[in-house]
Amino acid sequence: MSDYSGSIEDKLKKLNINESQKILIMECFAAAKVKNPRNRRYSENWLMLCLMFNIRSPTAYKYIRSTALLPLPHPKTVRKYLSSIKTTCGFDQDFLSLLQKKVSQMTEMAKHGVLLFDSISLQKSLAVNSSNLTYRGLEDFGNEDNSDHHKEYADHALVFMWQSLSSNFYQTIGCFASKGEVKGN
Repeated sequence: MSDYSGSIEDKLKKLNINESQKILIMECFAAAKVKNPRNRRYSENWLMLCLMFNIRSPTAYKYIRSTALLPLPHPKTVRKYLSSIKTTCGFDQDFLSLLQKKVSQMTEMAKHGVLLFDSISLQKSLAVNSSNLTYRGLEDFGNEDNSDHHKEYADHALVFMWQSLSSNFYQTIGCFASKGEVKGN
């Protein structure tokens, strides 16, 4: 009896498994407790993992969900959470402070990295963000006080990214949308 006493969380803490595996096990147990799968509630960590999995391979996500191998939320639920993420052009100061916290936890060797930037071609499109009544798909250089932006359809983006030289860590840190190649200024 003593071998089975205690909560699942306590047992998982004693095991030598990573955080993602712990989250998966907890979600499987939570799914087993719910009678109607439409009434499932997911943890934020699980939703983020599902979001990343769905971005990486939508076909594999659909297969694993349809065969019920894992308690994955419906793709509409994942898209809803993806659309709630604030995405703007420019450098996000809140994000940079989070990146600073992440880098402070890295080893000295992993802190060595390079700043990469690349211009990519975009398909012209225009969409309205109904939550704040703004347009997406127009030029945006991240400076809201500039009256010259949002005039032309954006067909290129300049993306800044930082990549560690000794670890498998890389992160986008800024993006700027423009018509034509991004100008130097």
